[in-house]
Amino acid sequence: MKIKYNKHSKLYHAMDYVINPIGFADQVCRNFHDRNFVSENEFLFVVGAPRSGTTILYKTIRDRIDLLGFEFETEILSQKRLSNYERYKKYIPKETFDKLLDETKSNCEFLDCLHQTLGEGCYVEKTPQHIFSIKKIKKSFPKAKIIHIVRDPRDAFISGFSAKNIPQAKNIKSYFSYWRKCIDSIKSAQLQESDILTVRYEDFVVDDHGIVKNIGDFIGLKVEGNITDCSIDERGLLDEFAKLNKPIDAKSVGRWRESKDSALIQEAALLHKNVLESYGYIL
Repeated sequence: MKIKYNKHSKLYHAMDYVINPIGFADQVCRNFHDRNFVSENEFLFVVGAPRSGTTILYKTIRDRIDLLGFEFETEILSQKRLSNYERYKKYIPKETFDKLLDETKSNCEFLDCLHQTLGEGCYVEKTPQHIFSIKKIKKSFPKAKIIHIVRDPRDAFISGFSAKNIPQAKNIKSYFSYWRKCIDSIKSAQLQESDILTVRYEDFVVDDHGIVKNIGDFIGLKVEGNITDCSIDERGLLDEFAKLNKPIDAKSVGRWRESKDSALIQEAALLHKNVLESYGYIL
């Protein structure tokens, strides 16, 4: 039995385990071995709630700082089956993928070895949902730094709802609930100030050069590229990433006010008033 790959479908990934019991057993073993793996490499992990700006921030720092990373989200520390090549076939040659599976025992080791195929240096990885694996990341990657990008959830919801492929943004309540889980996960990790840098999307889009410089200082690397440097990302051809290859601007800030559901969005935001205000979002 074969089912069509659907990155965002929980049903697909649940069925994937059902019809691949050996893959399920392998995943259980990899999850167990994660507790024993420790990387010696330097990593920068970019995390955040959906539609918070993780993609554009990640692309910008890859363009302007000497970092090694893939264009895609690895999702290696998610609950999805690692051995499912459908997840990676657009980015990783099958021979390389199989070799990495054979030579690694855990998810974290696979992530580490996958990035080593890019060469030696400081690696950068962006998977938004890795925000729920911060404790595991810091245990297995003790040299890792975390960039947490936050965005006004009112605007992030509008962006996610418009994209139509963000399951958490199917309605206002579900998005705000998921956004709060993301924030709570970061807070519960209790990271040292030297290990995490919080970036507000609203600050980034008005001063991307300044924010990138701050990130460079945070990880101890110089900004190599110019403010006009911009690589072409093929995801920019997709509607949900239409702005990816365009100049950074602040046009989307406050867009939630134009929504016919602005009152309901504000009502949802008020339930998280203290958390929002702690990040500088005044209601």
